Amino acid sequence: MQLRVHQTLTLALLLTSVSACQSWPLYAHLPDPSTEPTEIETVSVAEVVTTPEQPYQWLGVVGEARRFVISGSSESCGFDPSGSGPSFAQHPVDADGNGVAESYRARVGWYTGDIDGYSFEAGVTLRVTAELRWAAAPADGENAPYRPDEPSSPWAAESDLDLWMLALPDPGEVALLADDEGVSRSHPEVLLAGIVLQSGESAAAGVSCHHAVPSDYELTLVARPLGQY
Repeated sequence: MQLRVHQTLTLALLLTSVSACQSWPLYAHLPDPSTEPTEIETVSVAEVVTTPEQPYQWLGVVGEARRFVISGSSESCGFDPSGSGPSFAQHPVDADGNGVAESYRARVGWYTGDIDGYSFEAGVTLRVTAELRWAAAPADGENAPYRPDEPSSPWAAESDLDLWMLALPDPGEVALLADDEGVSRSHPEVLLAGIVLQSGESAAAGVSCHHAVPSDYELTLVARPLGQY
């Protein structure tokens, strides 16, 4: 009898915990498991030439689930450690490669080559994720490290494109990248956390070439109203 009572109480506590978690702000972005997957519209976009005055290609106001598949080309590469641009977020540093980060560090500087940006506005509260693939990628799925003192190394024939997202700041404010791959050796580069925007807020996703050779690319942005999947 005591065992049955204990089991009943445990089940009740678990149900209460689950119910409480669903109302906790940390879980607010998760989809409702009782809803059907949301149908999503796919829009194909071709890169257009932008200007310093209008550096981002406008994708429009997004008020429903939408997938943008963007075809573009990174025409030139380069990165200046003393360059001026949006501030990078900090990333863990695993210097000895044992899988444990010893410190956190933010990249300093900005790109000097071709920078392609795509901006949009949230018509409702959205989560936007991104994936970047490019043509001159390594066959084994991992880029060689950036070694400018070894110009004849295999990495010199590969492209190392970078993917980043930022919330567009108000005039006079400093832009801070909301999500980026850091000094990534991955292909494709994927931003699963992405960025969450409230209705009326604007953001941009960008593609830059860190080093080596320019490359054509395909950038996929997936925007979903918060709580949908």
